[in-house]
Amino acid sequence: MRWLADECVDAGVVDRLCDAGHDVLYVAEMAAGESDVRILERAQTDDRLLLTEDKDFGDLVFRSGQAIPGLVLLRLEPQQAASNGAGLQEQLRISARRCEAGM
Repeated sequence: MRWLADECVDAGVVDRLCDAGHDVLYVAEMAAGESDVRILERAQTDDRLLLTEDKDFGDLVFRSGQAIPGLVLLRLEPQQAASNGAGLQEQLRISARRCEAGM
């Protein structure tokens, strides 16, 4: 999958996704401090799912009416971010199987 990980996403989660073969751009490394609007534009332009812990993105997407490929909101405890990266990976596998099965 192609991801745009917001800078608030723990680097351990980003590393786990990269290790699993996902194509991940990390805002913290490429455009720290970028506005939420610009991040949404980047997700749309680059056709990437936006991965964030910031609930404001959901509101912004609906208010602006801007279509993006997808938005995944993480609610992780900071001390569990590395292990939750594995949990995220498992949830992605389950979701992919459901999509393939037409669920």
